[in-house]
Amino acid sequence: MSEGTTYVLGWDGLDYELCREYGVADGFVPYHRRADTFANSVLGKPGTYELWPSIITGKRPEEHGVWLIHEENGGAGAANPVVDIAAGAMHRYLSPRARLRLGIALRNRGLSLNQKSADWYRRKGVSTVFDGRDSRVIGVPNYRNDDDEGLDLLAGWGKKMSRYLDIEADEQAERVVYRPRKSLGAVEDWLVSEVGKKAGIVRAHTDGDHDIVFVWFAYVDTVGHTAPTVEDPDWQRSAYERAAEVTQNIRDSVGEKDTVVVASDHGNREGEHTFDAFFGATDERALEGVESVLDYREGIDRVTGSRDVTTETPYEVELKPAD
Repeated sequence: MSEGTTYVLGWDGLDYELCREYGVADGFVPYHRRADTFANSVLGKPGTYELWPSIITGKRPEEHGVWLIHEENGGAGAANPVVDIAAGAMHRYLSPRARLRLGIALRNRGLSLNQKSADWYRRKGVSTVFDGRDSRVIGVPNYRNDDDEGLDLLAGWGKKMSRYLDIEADEQAERVVYRPRKSLGAVEDWLVSEVGKKAGIVRAHTDGDHDIVFVWFAYVDTVGHTAPTVEDPDWQRSAYERAAEVTQNIRDSVGEKDTVVVASDHGNREGEHTFDAFFGATDERALEGVESVLDYREGIDRVTGSRDVTTETPYEVELKPAD
């Protein structure tokens, strides 16, 4: 177990096979491997909304209780309960193509998801990797906390995306494609600014006062979804190289006793989520026994100390639906 702080960098959609193809795997961390992931039973594809709760708890959705879409009660986890109920009906009664078109229409209008809070897990009796530890959690999907609320790190992500990207239907393939609404340079500026904001917070917490600092970045996955629709053939490769550079900068700022872990929930190739997730660390012990995203928590626990504190959320803040 490390005597320092563990910094977990959650690069959503970081594809292990692409890391190897682009020659950047070692640029993230020296020890790494492919990790398997799992699909949402309705969509048939890995879903970010339910995978990060699985990563921080080590449990599947049927155990931790967070679903993107559920076979029986439907739902899209939308912040607006009317939209959530409608989404449930949509997935039960509409054809795949009709569901695709309606879902895209909602997302282009800035659909906001109902992010579960830290207190929500405690009330359900579901433990997380943050329990009993002095933790700083930065923008992790479905682990909403008061610090993130104050910094507006999660609220309105769908609305932000709708300003820069159009989500369209490839009905023949029954999938969605992301197309830049503005110039590629403007999209890049937006995504890089989001990364920079969070990376700056991580670097501000390299004082050794925490057991674990856990941050989530949407950058790689968003670029992956847009890659098939842009003319720049190096767009996705450049994003991987930038992500590796950001990771290296964070590694350079932490102490000798600290551990940096890089984790993804799934991969992304040709604009589609893949089952080739990435898991790696600066401490090889973190990789022992890790076969899938459900093993990440055990690997992180192995290299992370505990100060026997309780991460508390002093009050609940209700998210408002996006306008």
